[in-house]
Amino acid sequence: MTDGTLRPPRLRHIDIVLPPSAVAVDILRGVALYARQRGDWRLTSHAWGRPHLWSDLRYNHADGLIAHIHTRSEQAALMQLRRPIVQILDDAPSRRLPAVVHDEATIGRLGAEHFLERGFTHFAFAGVDFGWSRARERAFVEHLAARGRPCVCLHPHRRPGERLTWVEAIRPARLARWLARLPRPVAIMACNDDVARHIADSCTRVGRRVPDDVAVLGVDNNELQSAFIVPTLSTIATDLQQLGRAAAALLDRLILGRPEGPQRIVVPPRELVVRQSTDVLALSDPLVARAVALIRAHADQGIDVRDVLAQIPLSRRALERGLRVALGCAPAQEIRRVRLAKARHLLATTDLSTQEIAARCGFAYRTYLCLAFKKAFGLSPRACRRLDQSSAHEGHPALAPPRPRTVSAPAAVPRRRKHPRG
Repeated sequence: MTDGTLRPPRLRHIDIVLPPSAVAVDILRGVALYARQRGDWRLTSHAWGRPHLWSDLRYNHADGLIAHIHTRSEQAALMQLRRPIVQILDDAPSRRLPAVVHDEATIGRLGAEHFLERGFTHFAFAGVDFGWSRARERAFVEHLAARGRPCVCLHPHRRPGERLTWVEAIRPARLARWLARLPRPVAIMACNDDVARHIADSCTRVGRRVPDDVAVLGVDNNELQSAFIVPTLSTIATDLQQLGRAAAALLDRLILGRPEGPQRIVVPPRELVVRQSTDVLALSDPLVARAVALIRAHADQGIDVRDVLAQIPLSRRALERGLRVALGCAPAQEIRRVRLAKARHLLATTDLSTQEIAARCGFAYRTYLCLAFKKAFGLSPRACRRLDQSSAHEGHPALAPPRPRTVSAPAAVPRRRKHPRG
């Protein structure tokens, strides 16, 4: 400039349209973190259903928009604004828009694996009539079917345009009858924490004990929802903040006219948090249940099958047969699985060297850890670390371990299911 002064950078105005919910808070936080790094974004948040929403969106002249879209009419109205739009979460009636979504398939698979790990043979899924819920249900049911396990499903019945809560749509009496018909013990995965809370409450009303008769798993890790549930709720923690950051990065690329790169980004869940509602081993043999609990508590201390047999009054053949019936694997395989799951978690979430991780996970030498990783995952520990960490930062699904990574809440200690008398 001729006067020697620098003109401040032009601010880019970004509109965000989300439903008023606890989910929106973490998404907004992720968008705000990206905007702070960008330095030239000004954010305006809108809630669906707010008066004058459409007039505000039309006259804001925003440079781009991030929205959680539910219906074709909402999508059509937003597209008429003729601005770059990123759809967030997977409720849109079509895939015409760039989108950032949860990895619903991995969420469903994690739920199924968690219950299979705990020895359940009866399963159910409770969902809602949205695409993301159906995708979670499909993955849950298919993963169980691959292991020869059937699953029953419960859905609400809503008339078109009807806006009811899940429990209103499902009707308490129908939910109670459904729960009463399920065999015991049964493992129920709910599509989210809100539905899981309604199921846990209904179990209390119909005399079903959680987790002894009914184990309940939610999705989202909504700590407020968990606080209202007794016992506390196990859940799959989704990465809503990363979802918001990824949506902001994708919108930035569209605003700058850089269409190269993926137009649909899938964000994997963070982890499965074990609390009291699934804190049970649904194994009919108490000695096998004790053996499994011992393995999971001490596998990282270098124990082997002989150490388990020294604590549990079972023959090696009986222990082998019991674990194959309950979990589909031999005792040595379960010990190795627990060690590898912890090692992979440490690789993804810490900067510890592979030597330190090997020592913490019960491997006598770093070489043994590397060989075990190569056999289980087809990759070295270093390659797994790069893959998992890049997945966490970029929002792309990582190579999945053979069983889910779980994090136990402080009070969660696996215990054997108490069988109802009679």
